[in-house]
Amino acid sequence: MTNFMMEIVQSSLIAESANHLMSQELNLLMRQFTLFYSGIGILATFITILISVSYWKTIKDAKEQIDSLVKKAVAEEISNRVNQRIEDVEKIIQKEAIVSQTVAKYCLPMLNPDVQLLEEYQLLKNRGFQISPVENYERRASYAKCHVLIMDFVNANFPDDQEVVNILKEVANNIPDKSTIVIYIKRRVAELDSIFSNQDVYYTPANNILTLMGRVIDAAQIANTTK
Repeated sequence: MTNFMMEIVQSSLIAESANHLMSQELNLLMRQFTLFYSGIGILATFITILISVSYWKTIKDAKEQIDSLVKKAVAEEISNRVNQRIEDVEKIIQKEAIVSQTVAKYCLPMLNPDVQLLEEYQLLKNRGFQISPVENYERRASYAKCHVLIMDFVNANFPDDQEVVNILKEVANNIPDKSTIVIYIKRRVAELDSIFSNQDVYYTPANNILTLMGRVIDAAQIANTTK
């Protein structure tokens, strides 16, 4: 009995020791798992922080890049518009310079006409042309140094087309080559195109004051390139 009891006691001690060891192993394993999962959590948190920082840095960089592109585009647009305005102003200045340098002759083919009292004459003078009346349209000297000739058949009031044609033919015989003529008349004259067909001159009709002003300015541009 004594040996039997001793074996039971030993078995009990062995079982208790085994249970204790298993308990220790389980506790150690649990701690290891806890540390492992804690490490995973910390790593995940760290990765999340890195991603967040990288994300916000990317957003910031993108915003700065977009702002830079927008500022560059705005600066280029402003520069283009300013340059365009400068070019427009330069063209206006050049156009005005041409007008002020243009010698215009105003012909009203009537006896002793008071040309300088005409509204059209005053408008052209105020516009800046170096304008003066043609004293005698039948004289070649009347067109000396003339860049643009204005033939006024509106205020002269010639109802007969043939009279207009005859006067223009006389003028065509006296004006120098490459002259520029603005024919101020309210109606169309059928023979107008044939009058200057054999001469090196430029001509254009005008049938009202507004058209007259524009055509004289255009004629000055042409005269400036051909004189």
